[in-house]
Amino acid sequence: LRSVVEDCVDRSEQRRREEAESSLFRTLLAEGELVIFAKDERGRHLYRTDKEDSPDPASVVGKTDVDLGTVTLAGADERALEDDLQVVETGDPIYREERKYQFTGGNVHWTEQTRVPWRDSDGDIRGVVGYSLDVTRRKRYEDLLAEQADRVDGVIGYVSHDLRTPLQIIHGAVDIARRTDDIEAALEKVEDAADRIEAVVEDTNAISTGYRASPLSSNVLQSLQADALTTDLPSLVEDIWSVVAPDTATLELGLPEGTVVTVDPGTLRPILENLLTNAVDHAGPDVRVRVGATPTNGIYVQDDGPGIPESERDEVTDLGHTTDPDGTGTGLDIVAQTVSRQGWELRIADADAETGARFEVEGPPMVTRTEFEIERADAVELTESGDVGPVSMPGEASYDADADEWTVVGNGSNVWGDTHEFHLVSGRAEPPVRIEGRIPEFEGVESFSKAGFTVRDGRDERDPFGYLGVTETHGVEVLRRSGVDSHTDSEQFEALLDGFPWYRVEYVNGLVTCYLSESRERWIPVDQKAVALDGEVLVGLLVCSHSSDWTAEATFADVRAHELDVGDE
Repeated sequence: LRSVVEDCVDRSEQRRREEAESSLFRTLLAEGELVIFAKDERGRHLYRTDKEDSPDPASVVGKTDVDLGTVTLAGADERALEDDLQVVETGDPIYREERKYQFTGGNVHWTEQTRVPWRDSDGDIRGVVGYSLDVTRRKRYEDLLAEQADRVDGVIGYVSHDLRTPLQIIHGAVDIARRTDDIEAALEKVEDAADRIEAVVEDTNAISTGYRASPLSSNVLQSLQADALTTDLPSLVEDIWSVVAPDTATLELGLPEGTVVTVDPGTLRPILENLLTNAVDHAGPDVRVRVGATPTNGIYVQDDGPGIPESERDEVTDLGHTTDPDGTGTGLDIVAQTVSRQGWELRIADADAETGARFEVEGPPMVTRTEFEIERADAVELTESGDVGPVSMPGEASYDADADEWTVVGNGSNVWGDTHEFHLVSGRAEPPVRIEGRIPEFEGVESFSKAGFTVRDGRDERDPFGYLGVTETHGVEVLRRSGVDSHTDSEQFEALLDGFPWYRVEYVNGLVTCYLSESRERWIPVDQKAVALDGEVLVGLLVCSHSSDWTAEATFADVRAHELDVGDE
């Protein structure tokens, strides 16, 4: 009897241990960061833990990674299957291999993966088991450290390159003062050079700060005054030209009067200064340089010099590349690095004439035309409410007439690139049109949760549009999609969180222009891009949670939408 009791106790304790181990394992699978998987000898899934942004575990059973086709990065599925089959065939494990993935509809991320052979009791390989760990945050830090190291090198090159000219001017002025009695002229040259050195110091600070430099200067953070929000581009170009060009060179401004950019001058100055200097150095002292706006509201600098052969255009922006025996090869590298850091694009093309070089910088928020004769016409009622794109949760909207407020709730993983998922409240109108209002309350669930005002071609995901609104933690955001097949671009003004509570989006003469205002009395244009809207358009309110698991909620107040009467330009 004693033996039977002891045997029952042992079995009971064994069951409790097994249940505890099973519970611990289930908890680890459910709550841990590891994605555990098991596959047969042909790489077909037998088991996979359930994690966000991953396929449903039940749907993967019996399928290889290639069969699933859930990864959008080219070749990623095939490489995963090859690794599975390699482990089965060789019996050699693969430890801590880093791979870049993107599941359909999700964000790009990095994983660290381990695969080991799965053996039965006889030691024969039955398949492969392993895990993957998301290391995206670590990879981003590594990329950030590498970028910071590149930035240090760039700052050193920039300082050494751009201090050389004013120092030469100072030495020359001192020499003139010693040999002549014209002390006053020498002092003026020294003063101008000192001002340039001060500007270099300020520009160096702008280049060296921030993983992506803020488009707005520090005085906006201090005062949030309207005049500090934008920079007059023609004045900036003329100021730089007066320093870098000889009297024999000619500058032509192809920019309309009043053209502004929503960019800190310390960020834009090194780009323009090095492009203008490059034109003078390579086209000669009699060069004719033209600065203007591209059809898509980028900035171009072109000259009438010898131009750049197409075969050399990929090399001219490399650090150290120069055709001048006395040159440093840093000027165009500074341009390329600064443009890239801002998320803009640098293109090199032929000038309009038969000879000459043309550099185009696409991306800076720029406004070239706002002086239209505009009067409000018919009001546009917001009568349609619905989701756009494959949202995970339905959104909703309601209007409180007494408070003159809309409450809009929206889901959606993003509005950027080729992903467009959000809730939209809209009305139909014939261009030209305008919508404006405030967003007094916004409850986002992710840092890039967004709410704002939009003018768009329709309710299809791929429809072109312009947008201005607010994010949860990244300040004011501009979004634009110029055509059906275009990439949706964004620009965040992180310094602006609540200094300009009024928003306006306008579509006039093929241009979407975005404005901010402190009090609705004076509207400051912050972005303008050509967008292909065909015929009747939608104006409305947009909310995207930037999360498939949650919804965001925004309150829109004093919303007004109107068709416009536009007079002669």
